[in-house]
Amino acid sequence: ETHMAYPYNRPLNEVTGTLTAPTVVSGQNGAIRVPFRSKLMEVGTILGSAAATADATVGFTYLAAGSTTATSIAGTSAMTVASTLSQAGKVTSAEPTETVILEKDSAIIVAVTGSSTSGGNVTHYATFREA
Repeated sequence: ETHMAYPYNRPLNEVTGTLTAPTVVSGQNGAIRVPFRSKLMEVGTILGSAAATADATVGFTYLAAGSTTATSIAGTSAMTVASTLSQAGKVTSAEPTETVILEKDSAIIVAVTGSSTSGGNVTHYATFREA
């Protein structure tokens, strides 16, 4: 087994949660659990194959533990996955423009809209740093 060093310093107190959906078709929504009290560092989408026919828009919000109302995350509410530039492995990501501190068992809500009609699996992710 060969171990390679990261090309940059990687914090040991970060974890990435993921959610896999079958496609980027509108309505393929879901949630990522916040594993511990943390600062939200980044959210994103990784395509498993090209998005077909039209763009998709991926929005991220959060639902605080015990709450019933989602809150928008500044800078991440409408990320466009362009069908003309899409291919397997394409990463679309954003960092919140404001500090977002989340409690354990909160959730990052992923909502897909737009008019894309097909494409392969897609992985949405959120990276958390212990706060």
